[in-house]
Amino acid sequence: LPYLLSDGGDFETRQQDFYANNLSNSGWFLGSSTITGKAGTASGDFAWVIDPNSAEYFDASVGQLMTPNFDFSGGLVYTLEFKANFDFEDNWDGFIVE
Repeated sequence: LPYLLSDGGDFETRQQDFYANNLSNSGWFLGSSTITGKAGTASGDFAWVIDPNSAEYFDASVGQLMTPNFDFSGGLVYTLEFKANFDFEDNWDGFIVE
């Protein structure tokens, strides 16, 4: 700790630090999209995008975006920061950070 953009948090420097665990239907992919609402990145050339070649994803899609392991046992105050672009269907869509 800390894990900074220069350590690979930009999805370009060390792409192997993050990976997708796609469990059903539409999944996460590292790359970019030209679809309206999905195009662009917060920085660099790559982002993690769900079904980058489609305007919508399939119902009941389940996937996990895995990060490097972090050691939070030091008894300090830690901050998790990330940027997300999403358009949820009310009462159906969402994501969990754990």
